[in-house]
Amino acid sequence: MVRASDGRALFLRRWEPGGNSQATLLLFHGITAYGGPYGPMLAEPLAAAGYTVVAMDLRGHGLSDGTRGDYPSAERFVRDLKETVAFVRSKSQTLVLMGHSLGAITAIVAAKNSPGKVDGLVLLSAARKIRTVTYRKSSARTALRSLIGATLFRGIPWIPYEREGMMGRDDPLFNFQYSARFYSVLYGVGALRLARMLRRGVVESPNLRFDGKLSMPLLVAVGDRDELFTTDAAREFCEEIDCDDKEFLILPGAKHATFPRGGLGPLVNWLAKRF
Repeated sequence: MVRASDGRALFLRRWEPGGNSQATLLLFHGITAYGGPYGPMLAEPLAAAGYTVVAMDLRGHGLSDGTRGDYPSAERFVRDLKETVAFVRSKSQTLVLMGHSLGAITAIVAAKNSPGKVDGLVLLSAARKIRTVTYRKSSARTALRSLIGATLFRGIPWIPYEREGMMGRDDPLFNFQYSARFYSVLYGVGALRLARMLRRGVVESPNLRFDGKLSMPLLVAVGDRDELFTTDAAREFCEEIDCDDKEFLILPGAKHATFPRGGLGPLVNWLAKRF
């Protein structure tokens, strides 16, 4: 557990390698999820490859404190990440942040606000342009709820998150209702810009951008069967980041939230070369 500066507890899961750890990977989960399901999906094979993996349950997710599906403020979001990075780094000589899907935003915000504490950055299943066919067209009722939530009840988690092929329906620790404030905090935009962004299927989030050149190794990777992002969209996202040491990988057989163990070889090789 990390005790945040406002007294709330943030839950961490830890997977250790059998021998000496080459580095610690701090993993940030995607929307609806929490750290637990990433065990068999990513953490266990990465630990078997020699890395310590720590997965954070974001506030209001999994076993962490907080209102489920909400975030109180952008300032609290940044503090939670800074305090978690500092805690994990205090026990690690080398720290690499790994963000999956919406967790890519979390990882980038954490890296930008933790100077000197992060040695590398891995962004999985992330891009700016979304396959719009993945999401069902919102009903008039859902659109109305979203509009009301964004203007009158920003802190109430009553906006449903739905897309085809979603996991976790039988897991009570998953979230499927979010507040407008949660989206605004994570994406770093106001209600009108958020609505326009989601309608267009292009993520115009300042939280996905770096101020100047990124001074640490960067890997952007996407599965060749990803349901949300095309490989071209992920490659374009990678190319727009100013970084002298960056690489783009396509993971064979991987979907958006499914990573066959045999397909993680390129990721493990990239980590081994640098850490």
